Amino acid sequence: MSNLLCVFPGKTIATMSHILLIEDYMPHAQLMSMDLTEAGYQVSTYQTGESALAALSSFTPDLIVLDWRLPGLDGVEVCRQLRATGYTQPILFVTAMAEDANVRKGLAAGADAYLAKPFAPQVLLRAIAHHLQGHENSNSSAA
Repeated sequence: MSNLLCVFPGKTIATMSHILLIEDYMPHAQLMSMDLTEAGYQVSTYQTGESALAALSSFTPDLIVLDWRLPGLDGVEVCRQLRATGYTQPILFVTAMAEDANVRKGLAAGADAYLAKPFAPQVLLRAIAHHLQGHENSNSSAA
């Protein structure tokens, strides 16, 4: 199955790529989940890093959208643990922690992209499409 997001004038169509959304603030989680679902993605939402990491024993998402400030393990530690266990799919930080030092810390932990809140839904959808397509292309090159 392809993980590409195809954009046509006035419409966005996505394949059923599975996105893991880790966001503790439910209003943000609900809005992002709704936008992603409407774009055609399958979305699993978790409010803590611990619950998301535990869920990954039963499935591997195509991409992770990760908040920085989480109860318990913060997003940076979740990202580090994911990369340490060999998770190679894209990880996108979505956070209000937009200072340069935080961006560098998030990317150094293994994130593929860093989106500063607030952002328009289209920004998130374009970032996801870009990283899913780039990841698929890099996997095709390695084969």
